[in-house]
Amino acid sequence: MKMICEVEGCGVELSEGTGSKGGPMICPNCRSPSYYWKNKPLAAMKARRANLTLYGNRLEFYDKRVAMIVNDATKAVASTRRQANTAKTASSHHMRH
Repeated sequence: MKMICEVEGCGVELSEGTGSKGGPMICPNCRSPSYYWKNKPLAAMKARRANLTLYGNRLEFYDKRVAMIVNDATKAVASTRRQANTAKTASSHHMRH
C-alpha cells in the first residue's frame, strides 16, 4: 500500500522508512520548511500566512482559472478525506469483530 504525505494537498508518495523513528509521515519537501520556521517568531509566521493568503486571493481575482483550480483541489481533498475516513471507520469496525 502506498504511503502518501500527510500534508493536505501534497500527495507525494513517501519512501520506505518514512516515520519509522516516530516522526510525522511527510515528504522531504514538506518537512524542510519546518527547519526554517522552527526558530522564527510567531509574528513572522502569521505575517507569512497573511501574505500567502493575499497572494492567493490576487491570483484568483486576476485569473479566474486559478479560482477554478483551487476550488477543484478543495473538492478533491474533501472527497479524498471522506473516502479515507470511510475506509478507516470500516477497517476499525471490521477489526473489532
